[in-house]
Amino acid sequence: MTKGSIHPGKPLQIRLDHADGTTDTFDVLHSYNEQQIDWVRAGSALNKIRTEMGVK
Repeated sequence: MTKGSIHPGKPLQIRLDHADGTTDTFDVLHSYNEQQIDWVRAGSALNKIRTEMGVK
């Protein structure tokens, strides 16, 4: 998943790189809302809260 590639209501594209050099790509559905996606981007909900509070 690349940064910014996940959006509410849109499929997410998954790419599997196999040990033999082949690649499989497929779309999956998710149920994340914008807040949950922000948590994923921050690494966790606590990281997001810490950033919003200005704590390092």
